Amino acid sequence: MREYLDRLRGVLGFLVLLITVGTALLAWLPTPTFGLWIAHFIAVELGRGLFFCGVAAALAVRRPRWRIVALLAGVAVAIPGERTRLYVSAHPAESPPPEALAGVTVASDVELSPTVSADLYHPAGASDAKRPLVVVVHGGSWRAGDKGEVPHVSRALAAAGARVADLRYRLAPDHPHPAALADVKCAIGRLRARADVDDDRVFLLGRSAGGHLALLAALTAGLPELPPACPVVDRPVAGVAGLYPTTDLVFGDAAPPSPDPIDNRGALRDFLGFSPGEDAVRAAAASPVKYADRAAGLRVLLIHGEADRLVPAAHSERLAAALRSAGHPPELHLVPGADHAFDHHPGGPADAFATGRILALVFGATPDGPP
Repeated sequence: MREYLDRLRGVLGFLVLLITVGTALLAWLPTPTFGLWIAHFIAVELGRGLFFCGVAAALAVRRPRWRIVALLAGVAVAIPGERTRLYVSAHPAESPPPEALAGVTVASDVELSPTVSADLYHPAGASDAKRPLVVVVHGGSWRAGDKGEVPHVSRALAAAGARVADLRYRLAPDHPHPAALADVKCAIGRLRARADVDDDRVFLLGRSAGGHLALLAALTAGLPELPPACPVVDRPVAGVAGLYPTTDLVFGDAAPPSPDPIDNRGALRDFLGFSPGEDAVRAAAASPVKYADRAAGLRVLLIHGEADRLVPAAHSERLAAALRSAGHPPELHLVPGADHAFDHHPGGPADAFATGRILALVFGATPDGPP
C-alpha cells in the first residue's frame, strides 16, 4: 500500500510539474494569437499560486532533476507578478476612504442619444446632491467590446461617492472616426447637464482603445472640427485616466508589437477608414499626442504595463513626453510585469493599484508617483 501511495504521489507530482512548466512557458514565450495571449494573461495573473504548484511538484516527484525543473518553473511563472507587487508596494495610492453609503445602484441601458447609451452607477441613498461624474469608455480595438467591461472599478468609484456612466458607443468599421469620439463627447455633455452632477468635477476613464477616446475627448474639448454627436456644449473636463491606451496612431501603425495578437494595423484601418500610412496627417489629427499643448488645467493619469503585448507601453511614454514638453506633466506609471488589461483581474496587484490611483484622481488626493 505504501508503495502504491508513493507511486500515486509521484504521478500527481509529475502532472503538477507539467502544468507548472506549461504555464511558465505561456508566461514568457511569444503569443502570436489572441487565444494564446489570454492563456498567457491568466498564467501571469495566477503566478503566485502557480509558484506554490511548482513547490508542491518538487516535493512530490522522485527524480532530483524534476524537482529542480519544478522549482525553476514555479519561480519563472511568479516573476512578473512579483515585479508588479514590488512596484505597487513602493507607490501606494493615497485614495480617500469610501463614504458611509448603503451600496451602489445601477440603472442599465439608459439612452443618452440615438447613438449612445450607458449603465449609470449611483451611490445608494446619496440623494440628489451634486457629485463627481466619471465617464467610462470601454476598449476593444474600436471595433468590439461593450459597456460593463470592468464593473468592479465602476462600483468602487460609485461606492466612494461618484456618479459613474459606463458608455456604449458606435463601433468601427461601420462607424469610422470621428463617430465614437463624437458619441463620447455627446454623452459627456448630456451627463454633466444633470442636476446631480458637479460640473466642475467631470472625469474620463478609458481602457485601451477607450483610453485613446477618453484622452482625445479630454484634449480636444471645444475644437469645432471634432464636435459632439448631439447638440451639447463641448466643455473641458477636470481630469482623464488612460489605462494602457493607444496615443499615437501613426506610431501604432509604423511599429506594432511583434507578434501582434490583435492586428493593430487592421484595427487602425477599421477605426480611421484608411491606413495611417496612406494619410499620416489625418491619422495624427486623430491622435491624443497631437493635442498635448491643450492640456492646461487638465489632470492626466496614465497607467501602462511595461510587459503589455497588445499596446506597447511606448504609447503612454510618448504622450507623457509630449505633455511634459508642453508644460503639462502627467502622472505616469509604467508597471513592471503587468500586461494589457491588468485590471480585468479583480483584486490583482495592478488592478488594486490602478483603482487607488483613479480614486485619487477623482477625489483630489495628491499623487506621490513619478511626474
